[in-house]
Amino acid sequence: MPGDAGFSAPVRPPLGADAYVLWLDELFAALGVERAAVVGVSLGGWLALDYATRRPERVRGLALLCPAGVGAQKNLLLKAAPLLLLGAYGRRKLGELVYGPTRGEVPAVARPLVEFIRLISTSTRPRPIRIPIFPDEALARLTMPLLAVVGGRDVLIDSDGTRRRLAANCPQARIDDLPDGYHVLPGQGGVIHAFLKAIP
Repeated sequence: MPGDAGFSAPVRPPLGADAYVLWLDELFAALGVERAAVVGVSLGGWLALDYATRRPERVRGLALLCPAGVGAQKNLLLKAAPLLLLGAYGRRKLGELVYGPTRGEVPAVARPLVEFIRLISTSTRPRPIRIPIFPDEALARLTMPLLAVVGGRDVLIDSDGTRRRLAANCPQARIDDLPDGYHVLPGQGGVIHAFLKAIP
């Protein structure tokens, strides 16, 4: 995503501007893709929703994990500030609020991702922004197949609000509510793959 960690542009266009839609238009064109199913997680879910509400004819389906922009954004800073004063222990506890409790050693296959996330958190500045909320009329344009998976213990996004607003505005949406899920929901690859395979 332009402006985020990785091989990216050194600018951060404001969310809600045309920049991200135009970037995805260019990406689709470069790949020779007319229509695609789009998968997004958290802010990536917001990006997928933004594109789908503006270019619904280009999106065959949406699979979203804890998407931003539907339910209200929670204020994690109130919980994070005191923890950050506790050094490594506090950072670990903050990570558990977002990712869930640590369950033993990280599997070898996940270590590169964990190291990448650690590198991002120590090398880049987070976006101190309020993520725009999509109005009901924008969500109503999402008539394509839609899967949303939300975690009941998400400390960043109001999962109940996400579930209610998607159910009210997108009657075709399949919403998987994981009561014990956090903001990061591992193990959903099979669910997403099956959903994407079923899209006509």
